[in-house]
Amino acid sequence: MDPVSPILDIVVRSWDCTANCCSYIQDLEQSLEKLRSTLDELSYKFEDLKREVEEAERQGLKRTSEVGGWLDSVEAIKEKTKKILDRGEQEKQKKCFGGLCTKNCWSSYKLGKAVVEKQSVLTDLLVKDKFDKIVYRPANARFEERPMDRVVGFESAFEEAWRCIEDGSVRIIGLFGMGGVGKTTLLTKIYNELVQSGLSYDFVLWIVVSKQANSDKIQKDVWRKLNFPESEMENSSREDIATKIFNVMKITKFLLFLDDLWNRIDLVSIGIPSTSNQNELKIIFTTRSEEVCGSMQADRSIKLECLPTDKALELFQEKVGKETWIAHPDIPKLAENLAEECKCLPLALITVGRAMASKRSPHEWKHAIEVLRNRPHTFSGMRNDVFAPLEFSYKSLPDETLKRCFLYCAMLPVDYGIRKDELILLWIAEGFLDKYGHDIHKARNYGESIIGSLTRACLLESLVVVEPFGLVINGLVINVKMHEVVRDMALVIISERGSNNNKVVLNEDFRLIGSDEQRDRWKDAEIVSLWSDYCGMDWFPTNLSSTNLCTMILRDTRLQILQDGVFSSMPSLKVLDLSYNRFLSKLPEDIGKLSNLRYLNIGGTPIIRLPLELKNLKKLKILLIGVDCEYVPKEVISNLDSLTVFRWMNSSGSLTQEEQLSMIGDLEVKKEISEVSLSFRFSESVKKLLNSCKLQTRLRSLIMVDCLNMTSVIVLSSIAKRMEHLSELYICYCNELEEIRVINMEEMESSDDQRIPGVSNMRDEGCFFDLCSIAIVFCERLKDVSSIILYAANLMHLYIHHCSSMQELVIDDNGEGSENNSNRTFSQLTTLYLTQLDKLESITRRKLSFPSLKSILVYDCPGLKKLPFNRDSARKSLKEIRGKKEWWDGLHWDDPATGGVFSQKKGSFGMSWEENKPHFFRQSPLLDNPEEVSSSLSSTTSFALRKFGWLVG
Repeated sequence: MDPVSPILDIVVRSWDCTANCCSYIQDLEQSLEKLRSTLDELSYKFEDLKREVEEAERQGLKRTSEVGGWLDSVEAIKEKTKKILDRGEQEKQKKCFGGLCTKNCWSSYKLGKAVVEKQSVLTDLLVKDKFDKIVYRPANARFEERPMDRVVGFESAFEEAWRCIEDGSVRIIGLFGMGGVGKTTLLTKIYNELVQSGLSYDFVLWIVVSKQANSDKIQKDVWRKLNFPESEMENSSREDIATKIFNVMKITKFLLFLDDLWNRIDLVSIGIPSTSNQNELKIIFTTRSEEVCGSMQADRSIKLECLPTDKALELFQEKVGKETWIAHPDIPKLAENLAEECKCLPLALITVGRAMASKRSPHEWKHAIEVLRNRPHTFSGMRNDVFAPLEFSYKSLPDETLKRCFLYCAMLPVDYGIRKDELILLWIAEGFLDKYGHDIHKARNYGESIIGSLTRACLLESLVVVEPFGLVINGLVINVKMHEVVRDMALVIISERGSNNNKVVLNEDFRLIGSDEQRDRWKDAEIVSLWSDYCGMDWFPTNLSSTNLCTMILRDTRLQILQDGVFSSMPSLKVLDLSYNRFLSKLPEDIGKLSNLRYLNIGGTPIIRLPLELKNLKKLKILLIGVDCEYVPKEVISNLDSLTVFRWMNSSGSLTQEEQLSMIGDLEVKKEISEVSLSFRFSESVKKLLNSCKLQTRLRSLIMVDCLNMTSVIVLSSIAKRMEHLSELYICYCNELEEIRVINMEEMESSDDQRIPGVSNMRDEGCFFDLCSIAIVFCERLKDVSSIILYAANLMHLYIHHCSSMQELVIDDNGEGSENNSNRTFSQLTTLYLTQLDKLESITRRKLSFPSLKSILVYDCPGLKKLPFNRDSARKSLKEIRGKKEWWDGLHWDDPATGGVFSQKKGSFGMSWEENKPHFFRQSPLLDNPEEVSSSLSSTTSFALRKFGWLVG
């Protein structure tokens, strides 16, 4: 073995190592410059790639893992390389580069070695900066279906919402309805259908808003849904975040779902592009308030109603389960009764159905019905799952007055509607609207605003109904009612206020009136509210002490008599409503002892004479008298010093012309009188009323019935302006009446007293400002009502029946300015009923927009072959067209596309074709014989009104 070879190998290796070490030191300066150059080149490419990736990410794309890893590696190596370069600068300052000074040799060696190693890493990263794909569109979880139960009902609402989604002109859609009605369920169904439909959207965002949410929270939710980095959001201002969101969404197609919106959200401040942008966007939200739909500027607002009865039972059966449903033959029928107590509210049906799923004994079901009917808040789940969400809506009302007025509506019995007008008067009498003092008109406006707010918050329901005046005369009025489940919630709130739960006595409590243990309850009562036959009351006790009683409403009951002495123990009584008690024919004389009484309503009763003792009611502000009343002592009206509202719709024919004229004279001298509602059957009475400067400004409702010797009604526009508070005009059985005209002075001075063409372009602004309801019935010779309609710019409800001479509702004119007037004609009309008009050929010859029209009924108008619609008429508002199918099929359209639009939307408009007369025409066989009705009116009216009630009295 050669002993020299190993030694030479060691020497060579040592020399190479020493040479490399010297190279690290001697070439350090050049190595640092090369490293700096490589780092600069890598940094440029890093910045370019990062900018490109971030721009793509703002468009919803995502960086590939390879690109993400490269960027992260470069980010990390850059910092380490900068530290090495900084150390190099320090070594350079020591002037040891290229030398072999022992002191810094080791430090330079280590630095040179680190430079070479980092140079190798940077070079590798530069080589790897070429990528086949830097970003990709992720299979986004936002497009996955959301979990939900099987949906029962909502077919029509879903179809309407889907049409809005497909309609490119509709950008924002609002779904509103009361708590528990199924808004989130419907929104989820729409979302899932979109996922399955494959509609092309870049983003579909679902944001839960809720009452506590604010714009910042929603903005952060949107940021996360767009996959922006959390770290970037933490270091950015609200405005910067909005800008980044906007720059992505302005160039994409997106759908934004907002669930449970309580207030307006400024979407632009969040970064959501406005609907004025050209990008394709849809925003769909749910809310409990129609006002939110308005403030969010929804293009379509869709109200969700409770389920139809059959669908409600189907949902209830599903929650109960098949096994329990068939456990006993009595359960299906009992289930119908139990579901009925839920009043078709989906949340209540689900809660009660689940609670009954394990109960298979009929006795348990009967007990459940009893509990839900009388103590619903104690039923399993109702308090927390059903009442709590509804109570949240109550607590969200903006002020205490709205809350008081809402709770007062719980005094109404189940499924009972009350005229909006009468409810407001009750609120006024209770003092809820006292902020406007003695100004009845401002108080009414405030009351209207409150009803609007409660209705839009879905705590009250508002509907137009046909009500009979007496036997066959009909009018359109607005009723309000409270859903039973909402009422149950309100009663829980009332019962929990304070320690004394005996302050309110309702229908449910009447059966206990005779029990000894209930006498204390009546003694403590402040409100007694017994409505309709449900309470079963045909008598009222006189031996109950009611010293605290402030409000007593005995309405529409079987009450036959009030004994003398019944009011002697009620010194605090302020409100007394005895209306619509069909068998109550007399008031007790001690009614005059109610010294604090502010409100008395005996409308709809057969009380013929008012007792003289009423003159002692010095604080009485509101007096509403029924149509059967034939005698009001003159001393009563003259001595009621506080009388503000007076309504006497006498139509029995018992008052002579002299008596009617005398009553007008008595009202003219009343200082406090602010509002009168009257009916007349003599032309002289009508003339005197219309010429009374004081009563012109105080007239609210006017009925002209069977007016003798009246061929025309002429009203000067100056007088029409003064009648700014006239709300209802009903003209009935005036068979000699030929025209109703509003004229201005130019017409008055016309020498031949002929109609001036183009009357619509001469009408003055501000006439009949409050006139919202007109009914004209059985006026055989009446041909022209154009003038009154054209002047009533705020008309909401129009009903014309059996006016056999009428050919055109609004006679066409081509005068100057007519186009501008057309924009106002019918602009507020919501309900139009035209029935049995044999010669009617036209509503109006112009095509009008009818922007507020919700319902139109046409029956027995064989000559009406055209509707004044174009394809945009009532596009947003119309819900229902009713009439015979052959009438619809026989309509002519100037533009076939217009007919096509309406035909395609039959389902959404809820067209219900009736082969027979609508139900409200079936109340009397005499309707088929109008001449017989008219000729016998005077002799039959008194009987008829007692039988059917007078629903405006």
